[in-house]
Amino acid sequence: MSSVSEPALRSAPATDAHSSVTVAISSFQPGVTQIPALPYAIVCMHLGPSVEVTCSRGGRLRHGREVAGDLDIIPARTPSAWETKQAGTTLIMRVPDTLLKAVASELETNPGSIEIADRFQLRDPVIEHIAWALKADVDAGGIGGRLFRESLGKALAARLLQRHNARSLPMR
Repeated sequence: MSSVSEPALRSAPATDAHSSVTVAISSFQPGVTQIPALPYAIVCMHLGPSVEVTCSRGGRLRHGREVAGDLDIIPARTPSAWETKQAGTTLIMRVPDTLLKAVASELETNPGSIEIADRFQLRDPVIEHIAWALKADVDAGGIGGRLFRESLGKALAARLLQRHNARSLPMR
């Protein structure tokens, strides 16, 4: 069993982790991975070959086969456990509450009404494009710079608020 609280294989150069998205690419081995309740939302995008997965989160048990581009959204303060049958790689994007509240204000949304929804094996082409751009920046050693990462982080936060807030429109 492994425990992942700050997963990182490769990551972009650090910015202010309290007000911007942080990104890491993490490899995992078959078995169980525990993620404790963390103070920020997590968006994971599966990379590479498909893996069979069982996920326990928020009192729900889910099973499926994750393929490249599949997304999981873990609300802040939500512990999770994952069991995989194969090794794999995931892009992990940590989205702090301070960023979500700042973007909510810019969207003229009540920052007190933020409740990021728990999502499993989601396809969202907007988040997927943002994630691939962030991955390319990590792969290139962060050459996009702070403005690039902050802009993509704000775009990710806006999408989470507009489509993956418990009070937002349902996914189609």
